[in-house]
This record gives sequence, structure tokens and C-alpha cells, in this order.
Amino acid sequence: MRGAQISDGFGEPSKFTYWNVPPTIRDTIGLKDGDIARIIDTSPPHNLSAFARGLAKIAYCNAVIKYGLDGFRPLVTPDIILGKYPNVAYFVGSDPTPPSPPYKRGIQHSVGLGDIRFQNLKLLTATIRLFGDSGTKTRGMPFYTVIYGAEGRHKVISKRPSPRLPRSMLQ
Repeated sequence: MRGAQISDGFGEPSKFTYWNVPPTIRDTIGLKDGDIARIIDTSPPHNLSAFARGLAKIAYCNAVIKYGLDGFRPLVTPDIILGKYPNVAYFVGSDPTPPSPPYKRGIQHSVGLGDIRFQNLKLLTATIRLFGDSGTKTRGMPFYTVIYGAEGRHKVISKRPSPRLPRSMLQ
């Protein structure tokens, strides 16, 4: 949506990490007054491509619920979902600024379908927030944007041939 050159990478990704340190941590690990503990993040790097493919699938499924299988042109979304399209970051991303506060407790996940104009196309978008009621008082989970298709009819062509009926049914 920024008009960036198409590429297969995600650029310099950032992440928001929320830690929960219980108030009893000093007693739990045996720290004395004045002792300092350091938390080291040993989690493996995120698989951004797999995560983006999952977001594309969420967007696509919500679009099918709203428009039906032939109610929009899916562009490369099916190939993104199946891992056949390398330029996932061109269609799936998020705003790098810190996210807004979390939703009220109990509002976990949200998907909002919308659209934007790009040149002469009306691109269909989904805004997704997972675990929306998590985070701190001032910063919640990020919003992800997926371009899952374009306005227009998509002709669904079945890959299965029509079944051959037995002769007795044809007469």
C-alpha cells in the first residue's frame, strides 16, 4: 500500500514483547535485597512468512463468508496461503508504530473487511487483531493488514471432472 518495490523479504521486522513478571519473583528465585536478575530472551526468531500466510488465510476465509467463493478476485491469496508465492510481505503487513491500548476483556480476535483504491483497482483488505484484549494498559497487540483480493467476480473452475452418470439413469 506504500507503493514499495515488490520483494520477497519483510525488511527490518520489529516485535513487541510483553513480559509478565509476578510480584513474588524475588522470593521464587531467591534474590536478596540489592540483587539484580536479568531476563534473557532465548525464544527462536519468528517465522514471518508462515505467520503472514496464516493471516492471509484468516482474511480469505472471512472474505468467502461475506462474498462467497466467486464474489471477489482473490489475486495471489490462494498461492500465498499454500506457500507458492514468495512476495508475501507485499500483501501482508502491519503498522510499525506502537499499537493502541487493548480491547476490553473478552474481545479476543477481530477481523474487519474494507477496501482501498490503488490506481484503477479497488483492493479488498482485512484488518486483523489477534488476542486483542492482551497487552499493557497503554499498548495492546498489533493490527495486521492483508490485501486479499480485488473487486470483481472470480470464476471458480472446479478441477474435478463432472461425474459420468450410469446409462440406466440417462434413459
